[in-house]
Amino acid sequence: MKLSSTRYVPAVYMVGIAAGLNDKDEAFRWLNRAVDDRCDYVVYLRREPGLDNLRSDPRFREALQRIGLSP
Repeated sequence: MKLSSTRYVPAVYMVGIAAGLNDKDEAFRWLNRAVDDRCDYVVYLRREPGLDNLRSDPRFREALQRIGLSP
């Protein structure tokens, strides 16, 4: 988080870290922030293998719908 005090760090990076640590609540908190920030990388959510452990959660489908991607 220290880096974010001096430059922009996309929220999707934090999604990947939290998902990798299997902290789903934190991952979805950051995912919602990434969607709100209109982070351009969210278009790759369906294909990102690092998020496989989030796909079965209904919040993942909701995030896809919020950005206009079908689940």
